[in-house]
Amino acid sequence: MTRTTLIVGGGAAAALSARRLAGAHDHRVVVVDPSPEPGAGPAYDKAAPWHLLNSPAASMSVEPDDPTHFITWAASVGHPVSADEFAPRSLYGRYLRAMLAATPGVQVVPGTVLDVDDTLTVHTDTGKRLAATDVVLAVGNPSGGRPVPALTGHPRYLHDPWNVEDIPEGPVLLIGTGLTAVDMALSVTRRYADTRVDAVSRHGLLPRPHRPFGEVAATKEFTVEPTASLSRLVASVRNAVAHTGDWRAVVDGMRPHIDSLWIGLDASSQRRFIEHVARVWEVHRHRMAPTIATDVDRLRATGRLTVAADRIVDVEVERRDRIGVTFAGGEHRDYAAVINCTGPGRLPAGADRLVAGLLSAGRARVGPYRLGLDVDRHGHVVDAHGRVNRHLWVLGALRRGCLWETTAVPEIRRQAVALADAITATPVETATG
Repeated sequence: MTRTTLIVGGGAAAALSARRLAGAHDHRVVVVDPSPEPGAGPAYDKAAPWHLLNSPAASMSVEPDDPTHFITWAASVGHPVSADEFAPRSLYGRYLRAMLAATPGVQVVPGTVLDVDDTLTVHTDTGKRLAATDVVLAVGNPSGGRPVPALTGHPRYLHDPWNVEDIPEGPVLLIGTGLTAVDMALSVTRRYADTRVDAVSRHGLLPRPHRPFGEVAATKEFTVEPTASLSRLVASVRNAVAHTGDWRAVVDGMRPHIDSLWIGLDASSQRRFIEHVARVWEVHRHRMAPTIATDVDRLRATGRLTVAADRIVDVEVERRDRIGVTFAGGEHRDYAAVINCTGPGRLPAGADRLVAGLLSAGRARVGPYRLGLDVDRHGHVVDAHGRVNRHLWVLGALRRGCLWETTAVPEIRRQAVALADAITATPVETATG
């Protein structure tokens, strides 16, 4: 009997899991996604040439046992990159699409999945009904929150930051100061030579830069025993930084252990981390490529980019060709466009139609801190009654909350390996029992 695993989604998580699953004997793998060439997802598919990966090329292979795989492929298509280089995200998107297309045994079905019913039958917007033994939800992050609801529907407000071609000329406000805001600042200032960009967020913190090219790390080894206390964990990290003198090495050394540290914290410490520490951690963990950091420094030095810790207290939306913004500090400015760069939202508000339907039907429930879906340690979906569905899985971003590091390629790659091994280890005869 042939097992059928259906993967919902067309981004990196889908590509990584499809490749791993397709190597199993008597295993049919189906990827369902509306994109005509799935594999890249919006993070890589909509990237401009100047948008770079946030990790070196050596860490971005789709093959867990071959760290040079991406580097070798890039050279084969005439775009050589070195192991420590931050390659264009668009190139990496090409790589993911090519790897998915070249994987034998993977069937791609165009369409948007609307529902996964109790029999693991997948219903699409094209009217197809696809029966599966296992279904993997690899649908990416919840959609972005609405930081200023009054802006919804205004023609000069971009809720989706990747539609940069819709931005008119004139001053631009970015709500958020993370990596998405950095990407948008580069795109806007490249499109318009004289445009000023303002970026605001609660903390006003930009991502820190990666170590400059050629600079040797002090160490890449740092471990700490899991603890239920956030204060003890923070103290351990500070001591390690003081000991090594290299905060980047400490952060990189912690990375393989982040989820065990997260799970080890008690609920109170997890909540305090999200409220008080998460943003500081994120700007050190998710860093800018050195050349991007140089570009950002140049924009700030020339006054074309300002970054501030502030919040919006009022907006004027009567005119259709501009948005007036009043900040908590008392300043009022007019903008030609306002772009939401706040990142993923929370559930259930940020759920797409499929996830919203699963929640409404009780086939899934919102996970810790509303960051994703509730899953067990293997990634099985937990329903509204606390029951584990051993044939409905989550891969990647929607595990956040149960895990902390679950959005970057190295972590998703490890998840894909574990998920594929768990699925294929189940005898086919009992897979639907």
